[in-house]
Amino acid sequence: MKQPLDLRLLQAFILLVETGSVSETARRLGRTQPAVSLQMRRLEETVHAKLFTTVNRKLVLTPDGELLLGYARTIMNL
Repeated sequence: MKQPLDLRLLQAFILLVETGSVSETARRLGRTQPAVSLQMRRLEETVHAKLFTTVNRKLVLTPDGELLLGYARTIMNL
């Protein structure tokens, strides 16, 4: 059974991409860092794809993450 997409996950995803920082994303959303990390895991489970990888301690979008980012921005701008 498919899971419905929680728009709050997309909001956090877009903000994380824009800030590049889990802690800054958490601060801006008024959440904890573990809560933001959990949201990203939930989003990855929902879309069945790994969205980020870590390079030199920085978050980098995977190709699937890049694809989702375009869709996420479109959805959030509706």
